[in-house]
Amino acid sequence: METHLLSVIAGATAIMAVVQVGLVVGAICVALRINRLLQVIEGEVRPTLGRVNAASADAARAASLAVTQAERVEQLFERLAAGADEVSVEVRKLVVDPVRWGGAVLIALQSALLAYRHALARESPEGTASQPGEQASNDSAAPAG
Repeated sequence: METHLLSVIAGATAIMAVVQVGLVVGAICVALRINRLLQVIEGEVRPTLGRVNAASADAARAASLAVTQAERVEQLFERLAAGADEVSVEVRKLVVDPVRWGGAVLIALQSALLAYRHALARESPEGTASQPGEQASNDSAAPAG
C-alpha cells in the first residue's frame, strides 16, 4: 500500500509538472503575441506621432510668427497714432490758429469801422447820409462842371 500511495503521489506530481510546463508555454505564447501586437501598434502609431509632432512644431512656428506680426502691427499703429497727433498739431498750427487770428483781425476791423461810422454819424448834421459809402457815391455822382 505504501508503494501504491507513493505512485499516486508521483503521478500527481508529474501531472502538476506537466500543467505547470503547459502554463509556462502558454504564458510565453501570450507574451509573444502581445509583443507582436505592440510592434504593430507602434508601427502604425509612429508615423501618426511623427505627423502630430510636425503639426505641433508648425503650430508653434505659426504662433511665433503671429506674435511677431502682432507686435509689428502694434508698433505700426503706435507710429501711425503718433504721426496723426503730429499732423493734427501741424494742421492746428497752419490752419486753425491763422483762421482764429484772421477772425480776430476781422472782428477788430469791423469794430474799428463801426466806431468810425458812429463817429461820422455824430459829426454829420441830422439830414445827411450817415454812411460814408452813400456820401461818397453821392459826391462822385455830382456833375463836374
